[in-house]
Amino acid sequence: MKAHCCNCNLVVNHFSCIIYVYKTAKWKISILVGVLQIALDIIAVHTIDNMMESVTLSDTAKVVMVLILFCIDKMLPSSRKKGVN
Repeated sequence: MKAHCCNCNLVVNHFSCIIYVYKTAKWKISILVGVLQIALDIIAVHTIDNMMESVTLSDTAKVVMVLILFCIDKMLPSSRKKGVN
């Protein structure tokens, strides 16, 4: 009898690749920068919302707005990535 089937080996190899990618410094830095950017954006939006007297946003709306803006920022091409000043 076989100890492992082909599907089990595929799953083990897949998780090994995920763990390797997670351990690389580039991914850790990217995740850290993303979390830091989102946190600072939430603080900025919260501060602006407190300064406005006519309009108030719920905390959920603030977080959703920051996440949408973060996704748009990551999806759009940046001139820095292309080497254009």
